[in-house]
Amino acid sequence: MFNLVRTDPNVKKQAGISFLLIDMKTPGVTVRPIQLIDGGHEVNEVFFDNVEVPVENLVGEENKDGPTRNSCSAMSEQASPGSAARRSTWPVPRHTPR
Repeated sequence: MFNLVRTDPNVKKQAGISFLLIDMKTPGVTVRPIQLIDGGHEVNEVFFDNVEVPVENLVGEENKDGPTRNSCSAMSEQASPGSAARRSTWPVPRHTPR
């Protein structure tokens, strides 16, 4: 799983973010399925409790590449075949009272 994590709390909000790959079998990672109305599940809740990630799992530069890599992965996901079918939510149009 990839995660954007704050690695420098002493800078502006959009800075100090790094892109990490985290093995789902790492100690402290807990995955719980979210049950759908039909009884099945397609998505999960993921919890991190004192998880330690090896330095070699950093993608790009620490404190710099997180937002860039995230926007690239989001764009490729939106452009991939079948991405609309995988979407779990759709934008809801705003209703303006008359």
